[in-house]
Amino acid sequence: MLLSNIFIFADVFKGSKVLWSAPSGSLALRYAGTKKNQKRVESVMKSKTIPENVKSEVKEIADRFNRETFSRDDCYYEARFKGRYLYLDRSEYGRSGPICRLTYTGKMNAWEFAIFKWSTEEYDANEWFFPGAGSVDGTVQGAMVAGLEAYPA
Repeated sequence: MLLSNIFIFADVFKGSKVLWSAPSGSLALRYAGTKKNQKRVESVMKSKTIPENVKSEVKEIADRFNRETFSRDDCYYEARFKGRYLYLDRSEYGRSGPICRLTYTGKMNAWEFAIFKWSTEEYDANEWFFPGAGSVDGTVQGAMVAGLEAYPA
C-alpha cells in the first residue's frame, strides 16, 4: 500500500484551540488560534499568484507530456491559470473538460491536488479514492498521470 493513499489527519492542540490540521502528505495547513494569526495566514494565501516563469515551465511540462503520451493530435492537456490555481483540462475530439486543479505552494514539486468530480461538478481536494491517486506526487506531471488514470482518454 502506498503511503500517499493513506489519509490521516494530525491535530495539535493548545488548550481548546487547534493550531494546525493537515492530511498526511499535504502542504495545506489550516491555521486557527488567534484572529491575528488567521488574518495573517489568510492574507498570505490569498495574495499568492503563480509567477510568469512558473507558468511557462508548466506549459513546457504539459507540452512535453502531450507529445510523449498521446498519439493523436486531438487529445491533449491544456493549462489554465487563475490566481494561485492551475487548472488542467483535457481536450479530446474537439471538446475540452476539467480534470484537476493544482494549487501553487511556491515550489514546483509541491502542488496541492484536487480532482474534478463529475458527480458534484466541483474540484475536491479531499477525494483520494480514485484510480490514479497513487500517482499524485506534488508535480504537474504526476497530476496529469493521475488525471489520465482517473479519466482515461
